[in-house]
Amino acid sequence: MLRFINTVAFEARCIRPGGVVPLMPGNQYGIGCQGVPQGSVLCPGMGRLPHRTFPVRLGRDALPDAAHRPSRCDTVFMKRNTSARRLLSLFLLAVFLPLLSGCLSGEKRRTFSPPDDELLRAKADPRLRKEAETGGTELFAAIAVYRNDVFLDQSEALGRSSLTVLNELGNTVILLLSPGQIVPLLKDPSLRKAAWFGPQGLLARLDPSLELDMLTRFGAGTEDRDVTLLLRFVDVGGAEEERHVAAAGFRVVTPAGPNWVVTGPIAGLPKLLESDRIIYIEKAS
Repeated sequence: MLRFINTVAFEARCIRPGGVVPLMPGNQYGIGCQGVPQGSVLCPGMGRLPHRTFPVRLGRDALPDAAHRPSRCDTVFMKRNTSARRLLSLFLLAVFLPLLSGCLSGEKRRTFSPPDDELLRAKADPRLRKEAETGGTELFAAIAVYRNDVFLDQSEALGRSSLTVLNELGNTVILLLSPGQIVPLLKDPSLRKAAWFGPQGLLARLDPSLELDMLTRFGAGTEDRDVTLLLRFVDVGGAEEERHVAAAGFRVVTPAGPNWVVTGPIAGLPKLLESDRIIYIEKAS
């Protein structure tokens, strides 16, 4: 009978194991007197105990039958609490994950004034705009097309700007830029357009005649027309190389072992060179 009373008392109070409970009757546990209701506990020599007494913390073994299993109201509470925490975790993850990924990658977006933003959209290709917005200090090669001859009319201006000229032909030049130099370059009224090429080291994988042909096509505005190229891979190419060639806007004409003949716009050369599997590109004979 005493065990049943203790079980009901714990169930009514929704106390989990090791929780804090008020004093309850029962000589067996050294609290109050056995079998007497809590509101009127009378013990010999002690007189009447108050209805509310100081709480006592019980261990897990205090009530073997009742304290080791959750009550119905305790189960409901835990279910509601778990659901609320789960929803809160999903909400915080959706809000802070984009911010956290941006912080971990170190990417910082720069903001531009409306005139500078319009200038970027008018004269720079999407990849060059992204470099300007991201910022940073890493140098890269870019193709700049002017309205007049670079050697005759732009040599002095380029010298004052401290920009490094990697190659030039007619009205087109390959410059070594940093992200902070993009907008000042675009502000030159004689500049028609500019396009991102990539790290300077990629130029070493271009045949010199192909590099000059690229400058000529960009200067004439025909960089989107197809050209036939010979790609040399480190070894025999496969499906992965074919997907990369297609992503750059080219199609495979002849996959002959490590040497592939492809056709596509010369503007896709920077994308082709992103693959370390391609060690050299030249014009197909």
